[in-house]
Amino acid sequence: MFINYIKKSNPQNNYIYGFRYCILLLIATLPTVIGSYLFIDKIETLFHEPKLVGCSLLVTAIFILLLHKFGYHKKRRSGKKINLFDALKMGIVQLFSLLPGISRSGVTLSVGMLSGLTPKTAQDFSFLMFIPVGIINIILKLNELFNTNVSQVSWSLYLTIFLVSTVTTYFSLKLLFKLLKKRKLIFFSRYCLIAGILTVLFL
Repeated sequence: MFINYIKKSNPQNNYIYGFRYCILLLIATLPTVIGSYLFIDKIETLFHEPKLVGCSLLVTAIFILLLHKFGYHKKRRSGKKINLFDALKMGIVQLFSLLPGISRSGVTLSVGMLSGLTPKTAQDFSFLMFIPVGIINIILKLNELFNTNVSQVSWSLYLTIFLVSTVTTYFSLKLLFKLLKKRKLIFFSRYCLIAGILTVLFL
């Protein structure tokens, strides 16, 4: 009964829609939350593998290319029509975005739109999926720092890195969503393609 409930939408009832949307967001974030908790140490070691980063950039380029070629031409569904399978698919690709070089927003937007969601619906759901994952990652990192002997200088450094990362993420998302709206994400795909090839060949 619960599965059947979240598979269906009820546009006439905003309360039910809002609750259902939150449940779908929770389902979409679970794979990444579990993956972050179980494999965070192994994932961090992968950041020192440039060949893997290059291959991941190529994967991102392919996802964005598919979005550019096919994502705008499907029959569109709004946020009230997003379903369990949309959430699961976007949640699974968000899990793989833990790998260095995979653009989380790029692959989740691609899968959302290729599944038939409107650009705005895919954009909103992709962004909201990131919030709980980001918060949990911050908590895990803070817990790690509290359990280690970190000096005052190191705390200042970590805070600076966090602030710079937050600002960079904000403007990157703003640019990505702007390109999405103007149907110019192909430029991001080309950037990932070139960066991926250069990384694989020369690093």
